[in-house]
Amino acid sequence: MSTSLRPNQYNVDYHARAYVKLNYNGEELYVYSDIIDRNPYDVAKTAVESGLESDATVTNLQTNVINKFDNYNEETSYLSSTSLRTRVVNAMKAQMNVVWTPSANFWIYNDKDTYGSGVNVDLYFEKGKTYRGIPYTNMNYSQKETFSDFLVNGTLEVELVDGLTPGQRYPWIFATEAQKTVAHNNYISFPGSDCSTAVITSWNTVINNRVNLKNLYATRYMIPSQNSGTLPVGDYDYSYETYGVDTHAMCDDANNGAKITAAYELLQPGDAIVTYQTSGHTRMIISNDVANKKVTTIECANWDIDTKTAEGYWIASWKKLTYTYSELLSTGYIPITIPELVTGCSDSEYTYVTDLNLEEDLAQGKLTGKAISNRQIISVDITITNVTDGTKTIKFRPPVSSKYSDVHVPSVDLSQLDLSGFGLTSGKEYTMSLNIRVAGLSEANPTVKLIKDYQFTVK
Repeated sequence: MSTSLRPNQYNVDYHARAYVKLNYNGEELYVYSDIIDRNPYDVAKTAVESGLESDATVTNLQTNVINKFDNYNEETSYLSSTSLRTRVVNAMKAQMNVVWTPSANFWIYNDKDTYGSGVNVDLYFEKGKTYRGIPYTNMNYSQKETFSDFLVNGTLEVELVDGLTPGQRYPWIFATEAQKTVAHNNYISFPGSDCSTAVITSWNTVINNRVNLKNLYATRYMIPSQNSGTLPVGDYDYSYETYGVDTHAMCDDANNGAKITAAYELLQPGDAIVTYQTSGHTRMIISNDVANKKVTTIECANWDIDTKTAEGYWIASWKKLTYTYSELLSTGYIPITIPELVTGCSDSEYTYVTDLNLEEDLAQGKLTGKAISNRQIISVDITITNVTDGTKTIKFRPPVSSKYSDVHVPSVDLSQLDLSGFGLTSGKEYTMSLNIRVAGLSEANPTVKLIKDYQFTVK
């Protein structure tokens, strides 16, 4: 958890617990204090009103805490967004550039007319071939961190993916029902990505969790009229009353189309463009050549795997492409962004656990309490160690993994975590550590470390 706070975070209750690490007779011990609750704004107000502080202290607290919070305005307190935009684009590139080799052949197939959902996908991955990019599926969303969980030294271990069955590819019209079922179940089970998920999970690295983000999980909900946490880039009409969710109608309207074309010039790295009628597509902007009226994008789509990179990797579902403004307008693309990339204001990550009862719960082989963050929670990672049994880590992804659940998970009920996989034995002593992965952390420090080597004995 960072200690750098924006003024809007001053009037927030914070909980902390001090500890001392001791080495006693060669054994490391931890001694914890009681939990301390403090609110910076309340502390400052109390100090100023107490009459006990010096004039200099009163002036400092009034100017730098109380006044800054009282005068803060989310809409006008703008900062440079360059670093946030770089973070978003780098997250998109990381998903595009992940390199992997499957441990076995497997086939992914979906026909939306047959199965009634998703998009048409026909992908075949072969053992020994090296691919670049998270494959396109849109039933079990993933991102760089969670996709990498299935990689062992660059090899995607097929047996680690629940529901994924190895098999050969067959022409669909000649495939048996059993073969079709395997291929379609692979489509449902495989931890892939799609156009909107790729953009949203990249935005998650800077997004401050908000209630309306629960609506932001698919292409149509990226349109600003859908109250999903997105904003228009530029000044054009996107009202639901006039156009519904038909971005082509927005662009085909001559007056509105001229405004959208002017808005293309305002696009910056990390913004997006979206098109939608009964289905749609989303692309992330990585550069904008205003002089020549064209943008370069990164996008994830259900393309055939028929192209290699210069390094010899087969490209799976991701491309960097360039479009002219006129091409965007004629295909119904409107420019969108998120508030953090407009204001440059992204709260420092703060992640914590609360309502724990470790002494009683772990003794019974369970957990209670909540993990909470202002970032998307990717997973809660539990590590339990026993002298004779060794160490085991289980990574709990917030259920359900379908992209049609909440893409922006701000909290996890720890009682949902199944500890049976640790094989805890009555009478044995263990240590437990709890880390949380949230969007936007660095590869050098990929988790927030909240509990380290807590000792307990199973009853």
